[in-house]
Amino acid sequence: MRFGRKIIGTATLLGLLAWAPGVGASTEAAVAPDTAVSSDGSVGRSPQAAATFSAPFAGTGVRAAGTSNGDDGVVGPVKGVFRGQQEQVIGSDGRTRVDPTTTTPGSMTAWITFGGGSSCTGWFISASTVATAGHCVHSGGSGGSWYTRSSYRVYPGRNGTVSPYGYCTAKSLHSVAGWTTSNSNNHDYGAIKLNCSAGNTVGWYGMYWTSASLLGTSATIQGYPSDKTSGTQWKMTGSITSNGTYRIGYTIDTQSGQSGSPVWTYRNSSCTGTGATGKCVMAIHTLGGSSSNSATRITQAVFNNLVAWKV
Repeated sequence: MRFGRKIIGTATLLGLLAWAPGVGASTEAAVAPDTAVSSDGSVGRSPQAAATFSAPFAGTGVRAAGTSNGDDGVVGPVKGVFRGQQEQVIGSDGRTRVDPTTTTPGSMTAWITFGGGSSCTGWFISASTVATAGHCVHSGGSGGSWYTRSSYRVYPGRNGTVSPYGYCTAKSLHSVAGWTTSNSNNHDYGAIKLNCSAGNTVGWYGMYWTSASLLGTSATIQGYPSDKTSGTQWKMTGSITSNGTYRIGYTIDTQSGQSGSPVWTYRNSSCTGTGATGKCVMAIHTLGGSSSNSATRITQAVFNNLVAWKV
């Protein structure tokens, strides 16, 4: 994996000092963990969205400007990026391949390659924005760094060696201070702003937040695992087995490369959109373990950031 050089300027140094106990501002006054940050240096608070959900969109099917043809030399297996244990198939493998990938939600699930041989999964939340895990855009912690923006290729609906919608490049990378400064699993989420509007063609997921328990909620995880044929999309449906303020858990099978995958459910009552009824994301898959896998839950703060990034 490629790591960029971390250059610390005066403003960044002052920000780091604010996090240190007894230096500068108190720890209580430290930057909030959901404060948005980006690869171009912008820092700020996201707007407080009044809504509890964002509607999905099925896409027009018309090829968008800004997407590039071909596979850009991507051949052979690509190493998936995963934070946690490297064995996440719990018992027998219950995943099934998504083929074809040209209908929703397969089309709006993206294979992300970057850093000269790494991969993750992302999901469209607007015409030009893909949500993913924080560790798929930044290595985490104050000693970490953003991955090389120019190395990113985002393939909507990739299917093995076939890229039905071409690929998009990255305009900017986004996450929050809780990940880029504190390396916290509770805040492991991010987004990629694209140099294209492929979402208008392939569609995008809805998303929602709730403070109510998600235990027992039916959930599907859909993405690009590295233990399968490179660039193929797989999914599995199960239910939420553990519920926390910032994280939810499940025994749905995953593997490295599925980091950033949408954890979605049908939610017709309050998550409907043009031609894409009810496909609504509740969390972003980030961690694996021998007995349970888990995701960063979409809280109100996470939702507000995703809404701000998708504009």
